[in-house]
Amino acid sequence: MSQPSPDRRATTRLGGVSLLWMLVTMTAIWMMITLYSNERVLTPEVLARLAKRGGGMAMTTDQNSDFKRLELLSYGALPVLLTLRVASTALVLQLFSMLLTTEISYRELFRASLWGFSAVLYGMCLHTLRLALLGPDLTMAELSVVPDSLGALISSPSPTMAYHALSLLNLHGLLWIGIVFAYLRFECRVSKRPALLIPFATWTTISLAQLGLQTFTAQILG
Repeated sequence: MSQPSPDRRATTRLGGVSLLWMLVTMTAIWMMITLYSNERVLTPEVLARLAKRGGGMAMTTDQNSDFKRLELLSYGALPVLLTLRVASTALVLQLFSMLLTTEISYRELFRASLWGFSAVLYGMCLHTLRLALLGPDLTMAELSVVPDSLGALISSPSPTMAYHALSLLNLHGLLWIGIVFAYLRFECRVSKRPALLIPFATWTTISLAQLGLQTFTAQILG
């Protein structure tokens, strides 16, 4: 009996990983990044300094306590947030798979989206490490910089639509597309063209939605 090729064995292991185990692992990594950020980078003192520079009012002791409790609750909400984020991304993947008349089960798209979330975690980690290296004297402009994007090449970041658009062109976005493409191509056996177009269209749609939300928020706060 012929043995499966090395590539097939690898992708079988990739697809055979338990969804629950993947969710637990991704949640644990996200929690560690968030915990480090809250305790070492974006501490209450740093946030208070940023609020003061932005013309906001300093938080009282009671408000600091409420903020700390909300922060602790957010850790418990991470598994739900991760599941909702991956599930919604899988829905967009399914939409484009239907438009391209490519049959892929939602379970497989959910798994592909979950593997792709590792690229998002990489982006979060990179952003947190950059802020940690900058020290406690952060500015709002520095806070908005995406380290692995074209926007990071600009010496003086500005809250403009053009800058936000450049920030969306980042390495972890390309990595996400690559991971989902690899899963669809080698695990789901989708042909090359739709396997590439589906994640590319999904990431582009999500990025444009983020850009629209950032622009709308800037207009409201401005």
